[in-house]
Amino acid sequence: MSDVKEVLSNPVVSGTSLQQTKNNLQEDVRLKILVVGVGNAGNQVAVRAHKANLDVFAINSSIRDLSDQIVDEDIPCFIIGKEARGAGKNIEKGIELFKSNGKELFQTPKFIDKVQAADIVFVVGATGGGTGAAACPEICTLLKKIYGDKKIVIFYGITPKNCDSTEALKNTLITLDKIKSLNIPYLLDDLHVYEDEANDRAFAKTDDHVVESIRAIAGHFLNISNSQMIDENDMKILAGEPGYMAVYMLNNVTNAMLDKKSMQAMLIDRIKESPAMMIQKDGIVRHMGVIINCPSDMTEATKTGNYSELTSFIGGRPSGGVFENYSVNNGTSGQFIVILSGMTFPQNRISQYIEIVKKDAENAQRVKNIDISAEVSQIKNLLPESDSSRLTSDTAASEDDINDALGDYFS
Repeated sequence: MSDVKEVLSNPVVSGTSLQQTKNNLQEDVRLKILVVGVGNAGNQVAVRAHKANLDVFAINSSIRDLSDQIVDEDIPCFIIGKEARGAGKNIEKGIELFKSNGKELFQTPKFIDKVQAADIVFVVGATGGGTGAAACPEICTLLKKIYGDKKIVIFYGITPKNCDSTEALKNTLITLDKIKSLNIPYLLDDLHVYEDEANDRAFAKTDDHVVESIRAIAGHFLNISNSQMIDENDMKILAGEPGYMAVYMLNNVTNAMLDKKSMQAMLIDRIKESPAMMIQKDGIVRHMGVIINCPSDMTEATKTGNYSELTSFIGGRPSGGVFENYSVNNGTSGQFIVILSGMTFPQNRISQYIEIVKKDAENAQRVKNIDISAEVSQIKNLLPESDSSRLTSDTAASEDDINDALGDYFS
């Protein structure tokens, strides 16, 4: 941050040096983001985030998932545990693996240097697996203990479809309960939005949304404006609020589209259709950030400053205020992004997982309790007794038996 200190100590700078200092400052003050991808799903997000020029680190318990064919070889990685065979969708196994050498992760220079340099650390993983579900809450816990309020730690979870295994749903409930207890910001993208699509396509679409949401929080869509702007500390307030957070984005909005439907109505549709897990709509929202990049002739249609339609859908106005960044561009289409933070845990959606797990548990118990002893007794009387001579444990042949058989055959 040498340029910042230079300007503060010598604010009178002229000519080319002023423009260069401004350019350096803009790059210097931009929020530093680290994306820590944990488990296979988290690693895939890390690969996409790396391609989007975000700083990343990959963590897994399976060497196969970290192979160069899956994770770019220039992405720094760490293997938790000593087996490198994965956690097998088993949270307890995943925690055991993490505790066996997790301390080494926090002593690894590449990891700790990246964390030290970051303003915001996103810990990303699938909630239904073994490694991500196990290690993400542990990593978030340790980061909070080490850095306290000095650093914003955000969990970004990818939750399963309803049709996934009961184990995946159960893992999700355990993981989210731990995350909720940490009192940190968290985002959740729900694969169930793509329930009719193959898992690889569903994950790919969700991963893209995760990266775009992180980029929005990182400030990649903030443009300089003569009107209101969101600066880096505004974004830290917006993103650092504990509770559920979600990002919604509309791209390529035209005047023709705005003639048919308001910008806020389109954003409400996006909330309903987004991979981001549906909010509670109970009016509990601490902060709202609005990023608008559009041509000047869209100004009236966007109704900036009046978000009553949107807040009515949410259930109430943000108690901590609205941060707005309005920028005019020279294009023919607009971009509208809304970030909501400090919301209630999305209990309605999570309750669906709970009901499915409960029903599956009841069905499993019902199967275990089926009594067929009477039917078995009747069948025993109908069948001949088994030949116990076939159940001998001595399966070796004597040398004489072998020689006799060979002699008879080859004589």
